[in-house]
Amino acid sequence: MFQHVPSRSFQSFAIFVRCSQRTLQQTWRTWLERLCVRFGGTACPTKEEERVLWSYEDLGIFFLLVALVSLTLHALVRLRVLPESELSQPDDSLQMVIVTVLITGLFAVLKLRHRKPVLGPLGWVLPSGGQLSISLLTGVLLATGALLYTHRGSAMAPLAHSMEGVVTISLLGPMLEETLFRGCLLPLIARTVGNKLAIIASACIFAVFHAPTDIAHGVFFAIGGIVYGWIRVASATTTAPAFAHAFCNLILLFGASY
Repeated sequence: MFQHVPSRSFQSFAIFVRCSQRTLQQTWRTWLERLCVRFGGTACPTKEEERVLWSYEDLGIFFLLVALVSLTLHALVRLRVLPESELSQPDDSLQMVIVTVLITGLFAVLKLRHRKPVLGPLGWVLPSGGQLSISLLTGVLLATGALLYTHRGSAMAPLAHSMEGVVTISLLGPMLEETLFRGCLLPLIARTVGNKLAIIASACIFAVFHAPTDIAHGVFFAIGGIVYGWIRVASATTTAPAFAHAFCNLILLFGASY
């Protein structure tokens, strides 16, 4: 019996794939390290960074900012600067502005109140390759389940009518929600009741935050919150669940269009 020997061209192609993979991983690691350092953090969490710097008071200040944004929108509608429909169904550009303001506001509250680096304590650090792979696979499974569930995936899918909407749904939205619920809230709750109950509690709050219109929506958001919370605790990063969240939203966005 003859042993199959790979051709030289196949071996060259395999070497090229491995080299390309290493190059992409190194490029990603270098980019994230520079981003973390620029904003006052590190690529890997230290014991100091893993400590929860903030309190429920900080979250209360952030939600006052949310209320201020809401009041501003209502005032602009009363002044007829914005149409009334923007309150119930804001267009993609307005959503992008709102989410960007809230992300900036959340980081500003933590940074200004504590005068310390916030990216590391919030979990915005580099996940391992395995953690990243699991996150992406998890996002695929969550989105596939939603799309296949009695053909209701399109009803659960976020809607976008422009590139601003795609960026908000697939990048800015997950960044804000994971920073708030998995980066800030989950560690706070865990200090009192432990990780398991903190994952469940933050997932329930996450589901309520999305104002589900029926049980199916509520269950989907709660399951998603539990999964993202588990990834947050298992990986010790917020970056990993943010990837899962973003990938899930992206698949839902395009899957509902077909």
